[in-house]
Amino acid sequence: PNDKIVLFVAKYKNNTGTYSIVQRQAGAYYLHSGIKSIATGGVVAITKVNSDNIVGYFSFNTSDGIAVKNGNFTVGTP
Repeated sequence: PNDKIVLFVAKYKNNTGTYSIVQRQAGAYYLHSGIKSIATGGVVAITKVNSDNIVGYFSFNTSDGIAVKNGNFTVGTP
């Protein structure tokens, strides 16, 4: 119940696009049972940006073999 996924985009400039974790354009980790699994490959994509929110999707693999697939997000704009 306390698991969470944290996503970030390096140098985000209010643009849509697909950001590579391998190329360090984005990053992610999955925190589960107190263990932080850092993403080593995958993408964070931003598909919509407006005055209220940022919408996108993500998929990534972690250094300890966890595959996080077909995730979606909607967050408020900064």
